[in-house]
Amino acid sequence: MIITGEYNSSDFHSYPKTILAECEKERMSKVLVNALEVKGTNISTMDRFFLGEEISKTFGPKIKIAVAWPAQDINKFAETVALNRGAYIRVMGDINSAEKWLTSS
Repeated sequence: MIITGEYNSSDFHSYPKTILAECEKERMSKVLVNALEVKGTNISTMDRFFLGEEISKTFGPKIKIAVAWPAQDINKFAETVALNRGAYIRVMGDINSAEKWLTSS
């Protein structure tokens, strides 16, 4: 999934359900989200918390998700929230690292 444009909290909170529906339809268990072109990605701590919760509630351990996010705005908080609640996710600053992690066993 490629996301572009300006960061919008309500859009990002709706993406997990959209992604899950597509994964179920296509019988996929791995997803790469490319958000490198999104602007305004230095989001608040609370928004990161709620995104991490939404990701864990929606995907749990059944979907492995790699997120390529602008490196300067990665602080691992959303990832940590999601991981602590059972999700299988990593946030990285480039596509190659994200693909490598996603395809590893």
